Amino acid sequence: MLTRNGADKQERNVLGHIRPLYSSYTLDYVNCLENPIGLAVEGIRPQYGALFYIGLKLFRAYNHHLKAEGEPLQFYMGQALAACGLQLNFLNGVEDLISVVKAEIDRRNPVFVFGNLKELYYSNHYKTSDWMHNFLIKGYDVHKKLFMVIDGCQKKNEEHNYEEFVIPFEIMDQLNASFIETYGYPCVFSIIKSDNPPPGRIELLLEYIDFISTQLATQPYKELEMMKNGICGEAPSINSLSLPLFEIIKNKDVLYSEIIRVMLESSVAEATVKELNEHKAAMLAQGYLLINNYVVSQTRGKHFDIEDKAESFIQADGALRESLMRIISDLREELQRYDEQKETLLAFENNADQIISQANEKVIFNFTGDKLYNCWITDESPKAVHQQTEKLAKDFCFSADIECSSLSSEVFFHAGLIFRTAPGDLYFWGIMNNESVVLGKTGEFQELFISELYAQPLTLSIRMEKNGYLFELHSAQSRKSVEFKASEIGQIVQIGLGCKTWNRPEPLTIEFNHCGFVTHSSI
Repeated sequence: MLTRNGADKQERNVLGHIRPLYSSYTLDYVNCLENPIGLAVEGIRPQYGALFYIGLKLFRAYNHHLKAEGEPLQFYMGQALAACGLQLNFLNGVEDLISVVKAEIDRRNPVFVFGNLKELYYSNHYKTSDWMHNFLIKGYDVHKKLFMVIDGCQKKNEEHNYEEFVIPFEIMDQLNASFIETYGYPCVFSIIKSDNPPPGRIELLLEYIDFISTQLATQPYKELEMMKNGICGEAPSINSLSLPLFEIIKNKDVLYSEIIRVMLESSVAEATVKELNEHKAAMLAQGYLLINNYVVSQTRGKHFDIEDKAESFIQADGALRESLMRIISDLREELQRYDEQKETLLAFENNADQIISQANEKVIFNFTGDKLYNCWITDESPKAVHQQTEKLAKDFCFSADIECSSLSSEVFFHAGLIFRTAPGDLYFWGIMNNESVVLGKTGEFQELFISELYAQPLTLSIRMEKNGYLFELHSAQSRKSVEFKASEIGQIVQIGLGCKTWNRPEPLTIEFNHCGFVTHSSI
């Protein structure tokens, strides 16, 4: 039976597309101010998170001709966001923080609130020391007076992985008020889509490589500039200088690691990427050696000839950038192929294992049978999410043909159309275990609708008409439908294809055809 709790759900809104993602970077590589914004970028513009980090770290790692206006980190962050078709929307000077955050969430925009961890009861800084922190808010629950956040402060280990958590309205208000009192300025903002869409991923990567080629300063090395200032006595102490020096090298590590990651997802030759990786490793080794030698010499009060000692590092960094320039032709060929193909409207989630592939109008989920991809406690199910979310705001019909095949007679899965609702719930409407067609909500045992599976392939559709949703299935042997009011399940804000597996891994292939928004007469 359907639980009719629509009145409660009107007081709850969660951005399901903003999700915690695994990152191998520790806080000294991607800090607590940068990481939450990178997560938001990936949620709003899937597969652009890496490009955001490339831009941000490029601007912070080298001397270049792009001059910062105002505070450098904020300016460079704005530039990296703009390249991804996004922008900062500042909400400073508000009297009612809770209402402002809720209003932005209702507009489907993630919100960032700076707070002082001295006021956070589970933080190591609680009542001990002031520490600024950037909280990513992805939802709220008025009834429980809670904000849904993605954060790592609740973790008590060295990994500091970002996970979903909740903070009461009152505590968030106190955190922000303490931040303003301690640091002297407010900092609350959201990230919104700009009017101009971003270039394609390969095109944007080429623009950044061109920036490296043409926009770096004659003396591009921030490390050497900082060392010279230290020797001249302009830096207050060697301790305050060593951390910024290492930060520059770590920014370069992230910059080139993310460039390589984007290249690996394209058709750049593996040998070429391997060469780039080798040059990156050599540059990092020389950079760390240079800084360590500098710190030791300054600590001991010895002379340090920067130009002589930095020669190997400069050569390694130059060789890395030259290697990058040689890849441009491969990337331009890749860009040309993209131009010749119809740009995809689907963004893949949880596809690190390359479960999902796409060819023309066919989307294939291929499970090899060595791992489970469930979405009960944590969501590991691969999905192909449609990017035209604006079509969900009015009457629509979303449809796909589906066919499932498995070598095993006992395979446990649920595959078909997936959708997220404004309250943050995830639903599957599709074939379950090759036996039935089920509409179900993740986290609940009771199906909302179930029908026997008579034949495949099967056409599944979700139709919105007059504030209600009609779920339809038809094959050569059957046609059925069930209708729910929007108030019963929540407003659909994201839709696409997906599959989850459980119990035990088995080989499984799901083929989707003719997926997308259609006119009512075409199905």
